[in-house]
Amino acid sequence: MNLEDLNPLERFSRVTDDYTKYRPGYPEGIVGVLTNEYALSVSSVIADIGSGTGKLSKLFLDNGNTLYAVEPNLQMRQSAESIFGENSKFISINGSAENSMLQNNLADFVVCGQAFHWFHVDKALIEFERILKKNGIVALIWNKRDDSRKMMAEYKKLIKKYCPERKKIGNPNFTKKDMDRIFKPHPVKYYTFGYYQILDFEELAGRLRSSSYSPPVESVLYNQLMLKLKVLFDEYQQDGKIRFNYKTEMFVSIF
Repeated sequence: MNLEDLNPLERFSRVTDDYTKYRPGYPEGIVGVLTNEYALSVSSVIADIGSGTGKLSKLFLDNGNTLYAVEPNLQMRQSAESIFGENSKFISINGSAENSMLQNNLADFVVCGQAFHWFHVDKALIEFERILKKNGIVALIWNKRDDSRKMMAEYKKLIKKYCPERKKIGNPNFTKKDMDRIFKPHPVKYYTFGYYQILDFEELAGRLRSSSYSPPVESVLYNQLMLKLKVLFDEYQQDGKIRFNYKTEMFVSIF
């Protein structure tokens, strides 16, 4: 399989199972901030745009919210439906950031987890404004690897060396200055949260495979990467586990 032949929508089809099993959720502090500063309540309606397998959706469903999960990728959407389908407050939608298929003025909050960098930004913002109620909230969220720790820095080096597709992915490293420009004239606030996973080697390998830029498992490059990953794991593991650290970032704007 040549990853260059995959468009952004298709890239995640081959990694859906690993994404479901091994990607992290999101810190509960997100709900705390949105509740305390932006009046999130149980009655708030959430539109999770680019909802994937439902990693961010779970946070709001656990909070009791009605949630519209908008996801264009069939495999990821079906994975979320298999997990949350029995929850009457979970509504799965075959739509995109630019054409969500949602009605006007439906949502109190638009949230995006690990997704905004895949969107056509200008079109997505027009769509967000259409589906949001007056003074609705947009919250853009990323779990970013915390490369300040030595093990995580070494992991980053492996990605750079063995995952050449990484540099072709949309840039997820938005700064506050970037967001001020994108959302102007709407003010943007920035929040960070610490987060982590505790992983054995199988889980670490699955976490790597869940990335859309990971080499195909049938490739020589993948086998080389797994050998190096095992060396890294063995160096840093304690009792057969490693701590995989994140810095979760959230940008919030009122529309």
